[in-house]
Amino acid sequence: MASATPPPAGPGLIVVPLDGSPLAEGALPCAEAFARAAGTPLLLVAVWEGIDPSLGKRDVIERIFSKEERDHRDYLSTVARRIEQSGLRVETEFVIGKPADEILRVVRDREPRLLVLATHGRSGLSRWRYGSVASRLAREAPVPTVIVGPRVLEQAQARAIRRILVPLDGSPLAEAALSVAEELAVPFDAELVLVRVLDTYGYYGVPDMDLAQLDRELSAAAEDYLRNARGRIENKRHVEVYLRRGSAADVLIDIVAEQRIDLVVMASHTRAGLARGVLGSVADRMLQCHAPVLLVRPEAMSGILHPGRGRYCSNCGRASPYSQLLPEDRCLRCGRPLRACSNCAYYEGNDCLLKRPEVRDANPGRDCPYFQFRESAPGAAPASTQRET
Repeated sequence: MASATPPPAGPGLIVVPLDGSPLAEGALPCAEAFARAAGTPLLLVAVWEGIDPSLGKRDVIERIFSKEERDHRDYLSTVARRIEQSGLRVETEFVIGKPADEILRVVRDREPRLLVLATHGRSGLSRWRYGSVASRLAREAPVPTVIVGPRVLEQAQARAIRRILVPLDGSPLAEAALSVAEELAVPFDAELVLVRVLDTYGYYGVPDMDLAQLDRELSAAAEDYLRNARGRIENKRHVEVYLRRGSAADVLIDIVAEQRIDLVVMASHTRAGLARGVLGSVADRMLQCHAPVLLVRPEAMSGILHPGRGRYCSNCGRASPYSQLLPEDRCLRCGRPLRACSNCAYYEGNDCLLKRPEVRDANPGRDCPYFQFRESAPGAAPASTQRET
């Protein structure tokens, strides 16, 4: 639970969880770089797990609470003042409860553009198990998440973001991360490095297979694929492409060091976060590389620095992060189904402009093949928004 009523929701914030340790603060230089590029404030969040009321008398517990709250707020203020000296705006929030639950609640309530966190803390002010908390946040946070791994935390000085790596595996999902990287390259004036890794080891031992011919065909296809990917980027002067062979994670980790990569942008496979599929397992391994990793959910593939038109729940007006709706998707604020006639571009008043029979279903619009989520400009409610009580 929060120690006080949180301030009004602030879309555009960049959230950074801190436990008081230098390792957790290692995420700050990266967060500051994104905040500077986006022209948006930072929100520093500290969580105290509280104390068991049965462990002492009421007056003792109240003294402990007062001291912990004062220490945490003083710590956040100290860090905020240090960052503000560089010209950035900083907000702070102190909450009480289970760290992962409370940070996820802050993310849902404040609707930030980005969550930035280190993978490790150590014996900080809050003394929570930062590593396990970071792991859960990486899996469950409903916003793009920058993860600063242990090798980045070991570096004496944070590097400016000048080279951005985008691993491509041929899937539309991996390519969707390319649009995010292209967006980031502009304010950072960064070069893009596109990499396709061929792993043909699985074909060895297969009878009657000409491995040399297979390698030539796969290489030719991969080169065409990279050329096409590069061709879709507007500023081709700042794009490099590489075709490599081997285990994807090992090759990508080597390229990060070899090419002095400053940021890796990858898509995670599922709405739940880090998947265990091909690219998901690679994403896990990439947290051991020498650059921060930006994991972008498939439902939030754009608008990290410059949010575009949005999709809003017709019931509560909350912006939806999903670019493609599944029948089971619900609003993150009010819990109402999003794939509904009231959210459809073809629905006006109380009628379907296409005269579809699904408008009379028990769940109107859920199974309609023509459903199209209505889009509105930032800050504008949908044209036919009807708030339900």
